[in-house]
Amino acid sequence: MQRKILPSLIAILSSLALNLQGATELPAMFGDHMVLQRDKPIPVWGWSEEGQEVKVTFGGKNASARAGKDGRWEVRLPAMKANDQGRELTIEGSEKIIIKDVLVGEVWVCSGQSNMEWSVNGALNPNEERQEADHPKIRHIKVPKIPSDSHERNFKANWQVCSPATAGGFTAVGYYFGRTLMGQLDVPIGLINSSWGGTRIEPWMPIEGYRIVKDQGFAQEVIKRVEAVDPSTEQGKTRHLAGIQSMKDWIRQAEQAVRAGKFLLPFGTFMERLHPAWINRLPNTPLGYGHDGIAPSSGIGVELRGAFDLGGPKLNYSVYSTNGPRIKDGSEEPEEAGLLEFENYEDTNLAKAFGGRIGLLPFSDSSTEIGFSAYSTSGTGEQDSEFEDIGVFLYALDFSLVKQVPGLGGIVDVKAQYNNSNVDTATFIEINEDGDEEEYSFDNQSNSFYGQVSYRPTMSGSNFVKNLEFVARYSDFNAPEGAEWEEKSKQYAFGLNYWLSWRSVVKLSYQTTETEGGHDGDGITNTDGLFLHWAIGF
Repeated sequence: MQRKILPSLIAILSSLALNLQGATELPAMFGDHMVLQRDKPIPVWGWSEEGQEVKVTFGGKNASARAGKDGRWEVRLPAMKANDQGRELTIEGSEKIIIKDVLVGEVWVCSGQSNMEWSVNGALNPNEERQEADHPKIRHIKVPKIPSDSHERNFKANWQVCSPATAGGFTAVGYYFGRTLMGQLDVPIGLINSSWGGTRIEPWMPIEGYRIVKDQGFAQEVIKRVEAVDPSTEQGKTRHLAGIQSMKDWIRQAEQAVRAGKFLLPFGTFMERLHPAWINRLPNTPLGYGHDGIAPSSGIGVELRGAFDLGGPKLNYSVYSTNGPRIKDGSEEPEEAGLLEFENYEDTNLAKAFGGRIGLLPFSDSSTEIGFSAYSTSGTGEQDSEFEDIGVFLYALDFSLVKQVPGLGGIVDVKAQYNNSNVDTATFIEINEDGDEEEYSFDNQSNSFYGQVSYRPTMSGSNFVKNLEFVARYSDFNAPEGAEWEEKSKQYAFGLNYWLSWRSVVKLSYQTTETEGGHDGDGITNTDGLFLHWAIGF
């Protein structure tokens, strides 16, 4: 008996699999209780196996078509007069589908935002409206609210016949409109409710539709906006890939919520997030960063980071402990006495450095972030030395805004960070030209700032222009008065970038710097530079 059952079961499953493979699929709008448009040729379409012939019959008329390579087929039945008698619409292909209670009348798309989405249940006198909603010639179907980054060919929903039990969920505007129209025309009314509160009209229409009317005054601006986010365009694809990469980076960072070893310090955002060559919009760093800078870049220690969703706004945080910085005492490099050295693999003493950053993204689109960072240690000198108890407190304020601005036709990216360094006053030795030693000290406080804005015309109609980026940056650095490295500097940088891909960029920039003091001595020096840089991210 088992030997007979097994082959039969295999045959049944194989037959079922073949039927499913070539099954005919119809849009959700073709279902029981639907309404077809009167006085116009009636399109009926769906999907089946490539080459499958499909026959459609309704009201004594029929038409046939064959499924194309993509499986789609479409027929057009001749125009018909309004008819409130429910009839059957039959589709015959690999299987026979019968749609029942089909009327012919007026079909209206009810689209829009919250005003159209507002239901009869939320309208004035809903109980009375529902009780009087016995209108079987009014039919309603609601497109479900399911987000998607690309075009969906179908959805799941059913037509409902208007009655006291169903009318409460109808679009109120559509229902009142349909009820009035039915009373005036005495024909069936079909309402397709595709409303979604708070959405713009552009995402509801394919970009090809705008291109058809591209000569109209309004169309060019709309096309630019749609191309910037539509995944079917090269620009939209690039944007979405960048978003996916950003999400992958976020997931990777979230998975590494606790890390140990050498890592970039979240002191502000420049060194941790922006200094890599293919991310930094200019070929070099602002003043105050690097060898003689006051902002720590990395450390050796342990870090804990995380984030909170505040119901729209978001909050992220990082706390860490690392080997502390080492203060230069001037014994080896007298001109750098009082400067701090970070990234120490060996701790100078038992005084670890502790720091952290907290960032607030106040808007739900995460376009803006405001951050505060702090870094502190109670000792920076060698153990048992006179500098052992020289403490340090650094803090930073940072700001970021990345926003697509339709009025400017592209993406604006604003970055800024202010750094402040406070080192306890220490006494250093200066050796004069005659060999005599002289003690000196100074108020060891420094600060630096940079502000940067870049613009990329991503909504331009030219592919070449879309890949251009214009950058301008101002930075300054103020070292303590009385130090051998006393300095006041200002720098202006301007750049033109061309993005070969989302992680490869060619940069051309001009930079001018005015420095008063510094390692080179007293007086004011001006330095100009022209830079050409190709950066690739991995």
